[in-house]
Amino acid sequence: VSRGLGDVYKRQKFTGNLSDIEKACESFSGDIMQIPPMYSAVKINGKRLYDLARQGVEVERAARPVTVYSIELSDYDEEKRTGTLDIYCSKGTYIRTIISDIGKKLGTGAIMTSLCRTMAAGFTLSDCHDIETLRNMPPEDTARLVLPTERVFSCYDEITLDGTQKKLFMNGMI
Repeated sequence: VSRGLGDVYKRQKFTGNLSDIEKACESFSGDIMQIPPMYSAVKINGKRLYDLARQGVEVERAARPVTVYSIELSDYDEEKRTGTLDIYCSKGTYIRTIISDIGKKLGTGAIMTSLCRTMAAGFTLSDCHDIETLRNMPPEDTARLVLPTERVFSCYDEITLDGTQKKLFMNGMI
């Protein structure tokens, strides 16, 4: 049986219900270990996994710690067996892997058909503006949309350096 991209290699009817799906989702909440997918930018022996995957090579990948702060099935269509997950997670979490793992836990398959990142590095969708909207606004209005540079660093703890540390930092030593 070929296992190329898009090949169906197994069919499994899902016999569970909404409660089963919600329980499976809950089991992925908190600190979990996750194996990066082959189609990821993780490097193994200096080679990106996605490059190896494109060559048809699969390698052993070590599980990595990630945190899922919350996971909720916010929408589910019983007839189509499709749903929407709202996931708040740490950096380095692979959403398609969580979805695949939920499918395995339920004894069936599961795939991600779309992804909308609603927040990253402290920025939300409300901080975003498409280029066409910006092009059609007067310059004074677009200037009000520009966020202060400090916002980029708001997710980091503030530190104070003494004179010696400052000198080392300015010379790239810290």
